[in-house]
Amino acid sequence: DSSTGMVCNLPLWRVGWVETPGRRNCLNVHEPQYTHMFESIMSSPSGSGPRYFGHLHCPGGTKSIRSGEERYTLKSYDQELEDESRFDNFNSTST
Repeated sequence: DSSTGMVCNLPLWRVGWVETPGRRNCLNVHEPQYTHMFESIMSSPSGSGPRYFGHLHCPGGTKSIRSGEERYTLKSYDQELEDESRFDNFNSTST
């Protein structure tokens, strides 16, 4: 949305390494959910605008995601606001 800067329905890619915005990289995408996601993004009509996806860095990669640990579960905006412990590990000296 150009008036708010919000990106709605952004496909998310969760991996165990950091990618720099704007960097080009050749990837070997082998996990079914990501293969489908990238094929869907790339098959969208070329005139439909930019092709975006979001990158979430998960220490330990997809193994950590599959661990079932609550800390790797994606929350909605409302769920995050209701989580009273979200700042428990906040370092007040960070910038």
